[in-house]
Amino acid sequence: MSCPSQSWCIAIDDIRGSMRFTHGAWHARTDMGGRQITTALDCSAVGRCTAGDSYGDAQSFSRGKWHAPHQVLVGEITDVGCPGRHSCVAVTYHGQAATMTAAGWQPATHPDPLVGFRGGHDRYDPRGLSCASANSCVVVDPNHAWLRHDGSSWTTPQRIGFRS
Repeated sequence: MSCPSQSWCIAIDDIRGSMRFTHGAWHARTDMGGRQITTALDCSAVGRCTAGDSYGDAQSFSRGKWHAPHQVLVGEITDVGCPGRHSCVAVTYHGQAATMTAAGWQPATHPDPLVGFRGGHDRYDPRGLSCASANSCVVVDPNHAWLRHDGSSWTTPQRIGFRS
């Protein structure tokens, strides 16, 4: 679910459906189309959202409808962060990342930009992706390491100093 304002939210289900909350009420489920299970969602503004699916497809919501999905990554998109109208980052379980700019989705410049971030696991399994702006997205893994995307590349993974 993503709520860019108090009066507008959108929620997704795992069978390519969404429901919108406007004017204090939830509206009927809308079929998003597409071919796979919806796995991630973020809205940059009221009426403007991006969803990712288990196939690596991303699709946008604008002008009151979902638009056709297109593949931006290989593998399940686990999280999407969209801080602006033409700015999103999507990450997968396998450590891949893609960014969206006004020119559209850009593939990762390195086939595995988060390599080394997985801590030796087969799956990257991010625990959170948050984007404050087009030049500042942060993602955390289950091993308590984080890295930041500056709009063009990822920083080196850094450990967070949690104590048990």
